[in-house]
Amino acid sequence: MVTATGMIRWDARGEIEEVDASHVGLATCVGRLLSDNAQLRNLLLELIQCSDIREGREDTFQVNKDACDRARKSLPAELHRFWKTRALIFAYRSITWKFLEPVHNVATYVPHIRFVINASSDIVEDLPASTRLDIALTLLEGVRFPKINWKRFAISQA
Repeated sequence: MVTATGMIRWDARGEIEEVDASHVGLATCVGRLLSDNAQLRNLLLELIQCSDIREGREDTFQVNKDACDRARKSLPAELHRFWKTRALIFAYRSITWKFLEPVHNVATYVPHIRFVINASSDIVEDLPASTRLDIALTLLEGVRFPKINWKRFAISQA
């Protein structure tokens, strides 16, 4: 997945740069796992067999509510914010930059991005300024996606 490793983007000078996810707090080992499609697919299949997730159309997945509740309860409260931040990083980095990266099926990940950003509103202010700027710039880049509701949402959140 493009989100977990390097992300190609425009820099302040108009040059192309590759920005690694580790600079915004996504551990390199998590990045490697999420970037290995074969390994990720095997993990997803295992979760499907356990009925923790179900597969939808076009390689989309939905987490079983009971599995989500179990995971949340098993995680110490002091780590909730940490993992919520990682989910936000992963979600916003799925927005590709025009002319630099191939555009994936927007309809499959825009709802996820929107959900995670709404659920993360309580942690954004505590993020480093560089991460908040990265989120804002990436959301503004995502304004090119279809649907006026998405455009308004992206601008308001940026």
